[in-house]
Amino acid sequence: MARSRIASTIALAALGSALAACGGGYAGSGTSLPSTLGDGELTVSDTADALIAHRTGTQSARAGIAAASALGARMRQLSLIASDDAWRGVTAAAKTPSQQCRDGIELFAPDRNGDPDSTEALFFYNAACTQLAIDDVRLYAPVNASTETVNRTDSFYLPQSSSAIAGATTNTTISDATFGNYGLPIAADGFAAIGSTTASIAKTPVLSASAEFVMMPGSQASNAFCEDSAGYDPAGIASLDETFGWQGGVLSAGTRTSAANATTWSATPAGTAYSAPIGALSIGTGAQNLSCPISTPDFSLDGGTAIGTYSMPISVEFDRGILWSLSVRNARLPNGDTLNLRTVGHQRARHDYIVGRLTNGQTPIATLSLNGFGNGELTVTSTGAQYKIVDWMVVQ
Repeated sequence: MARSRIASTIALAALGSALAACGGGYAGSGTSLPSTLGDGELTVSDTADALIAHRTGTQSARAGIAAASALGARMRQLSLIASDDAWRGVTAAAKTPSQQCRDGIELFAPDRNGDPDSTEALFFYNAACTQLAIDDVRLYAPVNASTETVNRTDSFYLPQSSSAIAGATTNTTISDATFGNYGLPIAADGFAAIGSTTASIAKTPVLSASAEFVMMPGSQASNAFCEDSAGYDPAGIASLDETFGWQGGVLSAGTRTSAANATTWSATPAGTAYSAPIGALSIGTGAQNLSCPISTPDFSLDGGTAIGTYSMPISVEFDRGILWSLSVRNARLPNGDTLNLRTVGHQRARHDYIVGRLTNGQTPIATLSLNGFGNGELTVTSTGAQYKIVDWMVVQ
């Protein structure tokens, strides 16, 4: 079965969210949380409010971090996958990259270093391309007619910052693919991809993850997909002597639809959140899956204690690789918690917000406030403690 894949597919499929607590707010985000998420956004669980009222600030922080981890794993995956859509638009128009600013994106082939078989995409916070958000470099090499290796390096920037705050590297093998320009798999033919990712903040490792991704053959406009991954934060949260991780994914029924420059991904990722003493977690590997549905995930998390399971309906739309809208409705999380999240305002401006609430019954546990590139903060309601989020990762 022929398959295709963008180098970023597994980059994000492999990427999860790094989990480490950090005191203080995220001064660079400039975000403020609206007082309500709108009608129907808050839900009531079966857990009694009397029980949740006894949850400590530390317990609420753990719940919020676990929720952000499960969300971040999927959002980082889909965001990296979507970044290659900017290149697909160039390919579809039979053009070469202009290497000029176009509505907040600049494309280079080869990359700015002049490496053979490479691409580089710069994504900016503003349409004038003066505030860099993500620098995405791909180096691809054919193995045979249907297989390719991709090494990807991503640097992430906060608004008004000229220095990268985080970096990630991903090594991916894409197989059963039909490749087009710039080493991009042809989506209609499907693909299988498997890879591993590491990420760091200020030279501190905050993410170790492995993942597989399968796109079933379909058309340029529509495909079914599935994926699984496992990951954790090697540094952990020093104040708790604890680290967090996850395993799971979209084992079936994921859909990708594309029209013009817009691509929408819809799925219900499910899995298990874990905690463990720092240094205790590792990733277990099984056999790669080459089609959907996935009956036995390739990757699992070893050495931790299960916090509980999650199920998280997600719908995400990207326009030329930039997030346009995001909806998470009534996601079920451990301890009877519920997460709702949505975009507020016009994401084309990239200064508006993605806002979310973690609740248990009618009791608020934590809030999330981010910009369109996944930078912002998680705030524990009972204590006001804030944890920074960079590129969908809770970071120390």
